[in-house]
Parts: sequence; structure tokens; C-alpha cells
Amino acid sequence: MRKLHHFTVAAACSVIASISIVHASEGNVSAQACAARDLKVVTLIEQRGEAHSLPAEELADAFFKTMDARRACNDGRFEEALAIYSRVIARLNAAAP
Repeated sequence: MRKLHHFTVAAACSVIASISIVHASEGNVSAQACAARDLKVVTLIEQRGEAHSLPAEELADAFFKTMDARRACNDGRFEEALAIYSRVIARLNAAAP
């Protein structure tokens, strides 16, 4: 009976450890997605600013929304952050020169 208890405890610890690893790697992937989208947005803001294809107010709005997305990423709200980035990218792409 004692061997079965040790096996059960070891199995439970294994499952808990693997769940933690999966969640950590999911967070890392999401953080990488946030970083990639952030870079894309910053690049687009710079391009639109240099091309004067958007008014300064709209570029500023895109920047502030990017800051909202960064905060969401930092708080672990990756889906929300990626949605914000997607909206900003779509708006900036619509103003392509």
C-alpha cells in the first residue's frame, strides 16, 4: 500500500509540474507574439509619420493604443493585447501611402 501511495504522489507531482511548464511556455509564446506585434506597430507608426499619410492626432492615438496593448501584455492579458495591436495595425495599414 505504501508503494502505491508514493507512486500516486509522484504521479501527481509530475502532472502538476508539466501543467506549470505548459502554462509558462504558453505565456512565453504570447509574450513573443506581443513583442512581434509591438514592433510591427512601431514600424508602421514611423512609416506613416515619415510619409505624412496620417494626421499627427491619429498617429498619437495609435501610439497611446499601443501603450494600452503593452500594459495588457505586461498584465498577462495577451488576447486583449493582441486584439488591440490588430486594430491598430489595421488602421495604420488602411492609411498606407
